[in-house]
This record gives sequence, C-alpha cells and structure tokens, in this order.
Amino acid sequence: RACASFLVPILITTATLLWLNYVRFGNPFDNGYATNHLGSPLLESMRTDGVFSILYIPRNIFFYFFMPFFDAGEAGSPLTFPFITYSSWGLSFFIVAPFFLYAAKSLRLRELFIKQLWLTVALTLLVLLSFAFPGAAQFGPRYILDLIPLLYLLILYGLTPPDLTRTHQFIILASAFFNVYLVATSPFV
Repeated sequence: RACASFLVPILITTATLLWLNYVRFGNPFDNGYATNHLGSPLLESMRTDGVFSILYIPRNIFFYFFMPFFDAGEAGSPLTFPFITYSSWGLSFFIVAPFFLYAAKSLRLRELFIKQLWLTVALTLLVLLSFAFPGAAQFGPRYILDLIPLLYLLILYGLTPPDLTRTHQFIILASAFFNVYLVATSPFV
C-alpha cells in the first residue's frame, strides 16, 4: 500500500508528461530540448552530442567550478570601474558561494541520512554536468541551484555552533557583499 501511494503520483506525472510531449511534438519522448531552435550558432554547437552526454562533463566542470571573474576593461586599457566582472556563462560556484564548502565537514559524520544526501548530490551533479548547456546569461552556475537545499542541510549537519568562527562569518559576509557588487555592476542586467 505504501509503495502504491508512492508510485501512483509518479506514474500519473510521467503519463501526463508523455502525453503532453506527444501533443506538442508528435512524439512522447521528445521534450523539445533536442529540437528547439536556440538562435545562436554557439549554442547550437554546444549540443552536438545530444542533450545529455558524458562529453559535456569536462566543459561543465570548468563553468560550474573554475570559471573566474575577470578585468572589466578592454585588454591593454587601464583598470576602470566596475574593475571586475563575470562572463555571461556564469561564475565559479566556489567564488559565488564559498561557504557551501563547509558542507564537506558533514563527510566526517557516519549517519545514513548524511550518506543519502551526499549520494543525491553526486547523482544530481552527474546529471547536471552531462547536460549540454551550463546555462547562459546568469550570475553563477545556474543549474547548481538544484543542489543548494541539499548542500544547506549538509552545512547544518556539518557545522556545529563552535565551528562557525569569526573567520567563517567574515567569509560568508564578504562573499555576499562581493556577489551584490558583481550583480549591481553587471553588464548583463
């Protein structure tokens, strides 16, 4: 009975989505991602291997975790306001929200729930990294927002009140103010 109450909504949702895809695209398994016109040769070339592929993982790892901010001026010109900016492809998650690294402290815990959260984070991240696009025209890694609630829980489990030192508090506040500065001076708004 518990299994049925769990599966019935999933089956109804799946059937509804398959029917909607059939009505919209003439194929229940076509959701539009593979056939939509993106309006940009660059974007079109980014999905040459389909909507999902392991070949996209290295590129998306760079965009999600290593994409730097850069000098806002033109090459060779003097540094002018806003001094630094970010690419329309996003900004490293470690720059946007370094305090989420504290979630790693929960790895020392041996509770089954913590292991399940980390497994969910890993599987979700694998799917996100294999998606054709990192998400264009945004601040930070767009699709990683799917992980934020889980990482927040992991932070809460990993940090105990004495662990949140003044240094930690400074890092959280500094990253928040830095993000506000970047968004307020963004050329993409």
